[in-house]
Amino acid sequence: MARSEEKVLLQAVRSIKPANRQIRQFVETGRKKIVDYYEQECDVILERARLLAAGRQYGKAFFELSSIPAEASSAYRKMVPVALDIFASYVDYEGEKNLAKARSAWMAEQNASGAGKAGQYLERIYPDAACYPAAESLYREIKAKVREDWAFEMKQYDDSVSLESQRIDAMRQIGVAYGSHQTSSDYHVTWLVK
Repeated sequence: MARSEEKVLLQAVRSIKPANRQIRQFVETGRKKIVDYYEQECDVILERARLLAAGRQYGKAFFELSSIPAEASSAYRKMVPVALDIFASYVDYEGEKNLAKARSAWMAEQNASGAGKAGQYLERIYPDAACYPAAESLYREIKAKVREDWAFEMKQYDDSVSLESQRIDAMRQIGVAYGSHQTSSDYHVTWLVK
């Protein structure tokens, strides 16, 4: 039964001619309604993202923000500074978590092994995180105490890549990762065949 329904649906979709004036008008009207929706609901989406970020649900917040299409230009322009603010909070939060883990690893083993473990957490801290100076201080403390060559370097960013594009890419990845764990919905478009 499902197989024949699938065949009928595929045949119906294949019979749609993209050059058809009604189809083009339908798609254009739908696109305009989507853009209008995001323009009208922008402030609600931004506030929802801020609340999610305040609850440290950064993945959900970035998913909300990434739903605003660039075609909704005024909404998109409002979204970018909010996204950058939320990303700064995310960087600080993740930095503090990694710094705490690095301190714990170092306190548990104050030797080259502990330094290596602490280094794995310290290299995850962004240079623009509020705790970055404390991370550098811990790095110097570890380096001074161990006094031997070990593979421990802070992660550096390529100067040719702007921090802003890295932030936006990271936000997109977080939003996509969150979105990929959502349940899918089936939509029946058999009304198109009528």
